[in-house]
Amino acid sequence: MTNSPFPIPFAKHGEQSEAKQPTTNNKQQTTNNQQQTTNNNPIWNDELYLEFHRGCYTTHADQKFWNRRCEGLLYQAELFASLATITTGITYPQQQLEAAWKKMLFNQFHDILPGTSIPEVFVDANKAWQEVEQVGLGILQESFSAIASKISLPPPPQSDAQPIIIFNPLNWQRSELVTVSLPKSDEKPWVIYDFSGEKIPSQPTDESKLLLLAKEIPSVGYRVFWLCQEETRGGGVEGDKGDKGDKEDKEDNSQFPIPNSQFPNNQQQTTLENQFLRVVVDPHTGDLSSVFDKIQQREILSGSGNQLQAFQDKGQYWDAWNIDPNYEQYPLPPTQLQTIQWIDKGPLCHRLRVVRQLGKSLFSQDYILSVASPLLKIATTVDWQESHVLVKAAFPLNLVANYATYEIACGAIQRPTQPQTPVEQAKQQTTNDDD
Repeated sequence: MTNSPFPIPFAKHGEQSEAKQPTTNNKQQTTNNQQQTTNNNPIWNDELYLEFHRGCYTTHADQKFWNRRCEGLLYQAELFASLATITTGITYPQQQLEAAWKKMLFNQFHDILPGTSIPEVFVDANKAWQEVEQVGLGILQESFSAIASKISLPPPPQSDAQPIIIFNPLNWQRSELVTVSLPKSDEKPWVIYDFSGEKIPSQPTDESKLLLLAKEIPSVGYRVFWLCQEETRGGGVEGDKGDKGDKEDKEDNSQFPIPNSQFPNNQQQTTLENQFLRVVVDPHTGDLSSVFDKIQQREILSGSGNQLQAFQDKGQYWDAWNIDPNYEQYPLPPTQLQTIQWIDKGPLCHRLRVVRQLGKSLFSQDYILSVASPLLKIATTVDWQESHVLVKAAFPLNLVANYATYEIACGAIQRPTQPQTPVEQAKQQTTNDDD
């Protein structure tokens, strides 16, 4: 009998197993005896979780933001610089990219990115992040301009139309709301046309911004739109297709029912809704009182969602590194709602802003629900003035599952939602299903 390619049986999740040597003939006995010493080692079939320094996940959140920001930006700069070199012949900025990558990777040092260095270190780190961002944006803009110069445009829908080219760096087709900066002009409203000259829905956000729904942008590709000022001629808009254009706008708007603003005291005043979700914000606390999945016809939350829960953060060695496993036993008073107001409520996007106070700190959170999107986004800005305080956003889910699947580097892993063993309980930062 020949050796099995897997002489050691795989252990179950989080368990150890002993090696068992397969049966063999005399000619292979010597070789197998040599292997036995190695194969008798126990197996740990699970992630290598450090039961210490859990605070490094969240300490100095700005360093985590800048790291992901620069990683994504340099990838896009490399991608479109390569395409620009291939299609237009411009010089590939190899030295600039290499220097930017090295500067970014230096900031991944084990005391910078985790947020556990002395304050002076982060002064230098933030300067480096900003330099990397500047290089990446410069290369990206130069590459976009080079590629755009080779794009053949059709006749514009209006003489003053300005082309807008939207690029997609992802490897799959994408539809997304895009914010366009508007040029200075008179009071005529701005409108958007697609490549073929059809008017598409748009939504002004303030005096200098306009939202448009960029549909089906090809993977690693682009799509052209036109930005025009609205011109009225005979009761219509130039470039419109008559009644057809109006009908299309209404159909798009119907995908995004707007709460009835005629009832200011009704709870529906703080409801965001599209064809996928109905989200109700508690007007007294700013928490999510309901997130209803209209496709599956089920409530997602089992209690108030996006609760900003505060706890004392003391008693651990090196508070920049660690979080007390029993932190939930030391809660602090809840946040107090300061204001709640609509920022945007149009055919493409609903944006409701909630401002809450915790101690001397202010949390400003925008609940954002876009047309044709099953995602509720929460954009958070914090004016943090506390010391030795831990805050988490809790989302109790109306789901029953023994395991949840998490992304990890180069793969995915299942973790229990209700930890039972000491090993599982030690992963309290990754297995708490209310986080």
